[in-house]
Amino acid sequence: MYLIKYGPIPEHIAIIMDGNRRFAATNRMKTSDGHLQGFSKLSETLRWCKDLGVKELTVFAFSVENFNRSSEEVSFLLQLAADKLSELLEKIEDLCADGICVRLIGNLSTLPTRIQRLGSELMLKTRHNTKSILNVCMAYSSQDELTESIEHIRAGVRDKLIYPSDISPELLSGCLYTRLSRPLDLLIRTSGERLTSSAQSSGRLKSATDKTNPNSQRALRIRRFLDRLDCEYWDTVEKRAFLSGCLSSTDSRFTQRSVGDSLLS
Repeated sequence: MYLIKYGPIPEHIAIIMDGNRRFAATNRMKTSDGHLQGFSKLSETLRWCKDLGVKELTVFAFSVENFNRSSEEVSFLLQLAADKLSELLEKIEDLCADGICVRLIGNLSTLPTRIQRLGSELMLKTRHNTKSILNVCMAYSSQDELTESIEHIRAGVRDKLIYPSDISPELLSGCLYTRLSRPLDLLIRTSGERLTSSAQSSGRLKSATDKTNPNSQRALRIRRFLDRLDCEYWDTVEKRAFLSGCLSSTDSRFTQRSVGDSLLS
């Protein structure tokens, strides 16, 4: 570990958690025990990344396709996820002391209410931490991410917030779940499989407009559109957190650098 620090360290690593069931079968364990072992190894990996100075870690913990497994296994995985989120909340002071920002990424509305509440509370309480980022992908697939992003753009054109001529790869990138993430440097699938269809890897967000002309009508349209998506997202997060009682009606609105700003900088 000491020697590794002297080499180039990836800024953003993503891990597809796979192979827990095969590990359990090989070692004559229950499937649930295999998942527990997998989460234990993940905790160890998180410590390694922290010690190495990795700035962003993305964990693909539960894909959309995982809902197709047996009801017993799905229930166990979701309960395990809720328990782990609760553990992170219990360590919230340590997370903030270490400057770790936690984000839940995916179609969160399809998850149990308890996970939505825990995740929202965790995101809000770590939102100002800037030293490192932990992305936990739940109910995620790249196909679902692209489909929802395209639907946002379609709705924007329908509501005349943007024009068809505004559509570009950069605009699409700005609508993704992963729009605030760094470029991915290293993708690891733990089972040895090479299929990465559930993971969306994109390059750094590029400017949607010429920096020398920030006041162009096109730039302002795109910025307003992306800012609106950003506000709607955090409105939803806050509403879920209100339900868990972690926010009061007197709390100020969440503020952060908007997606629109990131595309124009």
